[in-house]
Amino acid sequence: MIYTHLPQKLGEVVKIRPYRNSDWKKLREMYLECDEICMCIPSDYVDVWLKCMMDGFSIVAELDGKIVGHAVVSPINDREVSLCIYVRKGYRSKGIGSAMVKFLIEHCKAMGYDGIWVVTEKDNIKAINFFKKLGFRFVRAGYGYEMYLPLKSDRT
Repeated sequence: MIYTHLPQKLGEVVKIRPYRNSDWKKLREMYLECDEICMCIPSDYVDVWLKCMMDGFSIVAELDGKIVGHAVVSPINDREVSLCIYVRKGYRSKGIGSAMVKFLIEHCKAMGYDGIWVVTEKDNIKAINFFKKLGFRFVRAGYGYEMYLPLKSDRT
């Protein structure tokens, strides 16, 4: 399944598709270039962190052969998943992140999950607003803000 998205702000076709093993090198390079990831994940730990991320269902956003985004949902239990997403600097606010999350929402619905959890840093207002626009609700504050998107209407 490949979802092709044409963000108006970018003007070029971005392919949102499942991760392939052949993407490893490009994906790793994207994360090693990232300043933000270094705040919580040391560069020498990126490989270990990425291998852990591959336990879930992982997708990439690709533009002209370059990986510009990555997102993954990992099962928490048999009913819910957690979401992690990153869009490369310079490609943000162009619809790529929204397209990836929407792709994963449809995947999770098809897999029969009840909902998706995400945790953002408390001071990451852009991320909080991004997830709110996609229907996520604030649940509680802890290490970060926990937000939840119910996928079935019977969930309270």
